[in-house]
Amino acid sequence: METTSLSNGRGWLRADAAASLARVDVEIGHPLQITESGRTYAQQKAHWDHYQKYGKPIANRPGTSLHESGLAIDTDERRTEVLNRHGWFHTVYRWVNGKYTLVEPWHYEYSAGRDRYIGQPATGGTTTPPPATPTPSWEDDMPTFITSDGGQSLEIGGYIIPLANAEEVGSIQITPGKLVCSKVVHARINAIVGGRKSEDVIVNVLGGDGTRYVWAGGILTPIAYQQTVDQLIAMGAGAVDWPLAEVERILAKQG
Repeated sequence: METTSLSNGRGWLRADAAASLARVDVEIGHPLQITESGRTYAQQKAHWDHYQKYGKPIANRPGTSLHESGLAIDTDERRTEVLNRHGWFHTVYRWVNGKYTLVEPWHYEYSAGRDRYIGQPATGGTTTPPPATPTPSWEDDMPTFITSDGGQSLEIGGYIIPLANAEEVGSIQITPGKLVCSKVVHARINAIVGGRKSEDVIVNVLGGDGTRYVWAGGILTPIAYQQTVDQLIAMGAGAVDWPLAEVERILAKQG
């Protein structure tokens, strides 16, 4: 993974994410305030251990955080509209009092496939995207493998695609500009990443007890009411069928 140190001592990010942040800096006229950017495995473990002990702030298990991939930042500067155009999005939501709620407004994750200025130099002129350049699809964003103690996944444009078994892992071939995978993995990628109006995915559990889940921001949350499913579908949420073993693996990883 190619990384780049950020200006003004703000840490490091993956090279494409750092380039995006440099364009953000130019547009807002100063270096975006960064509380934290890329993390080492040891730093992520310290965050995870603190979360396990005190219950907050939320932290992913080491080996699974996009901070470790250089694709996440924490900032107290609320420039959401600008950041969204440059490929940075909120991802940490939880059910709070029956409502799906943004619980970490400071946390943004980078999706190269949604960066409207990708490839442009950080020299100004990024306030409006070039109309002739289409927004890249997930197939244009170079995927990478993530291996952790919980298994293997694909990262595509800041999204995590779980891989259920060795057959799915073995079907994947990554070359510049091309991803080869099984039909099952392809359907899962499209449900999670491709062309949806909603960032949520409804998970139907094969072999389960009938409980369905919503997959968002790398977190599985049980759905208590059919009305919630109807609302998610109305918002454009995709749906996937996952085997019970895969759901149990993810839930165990969430702790």
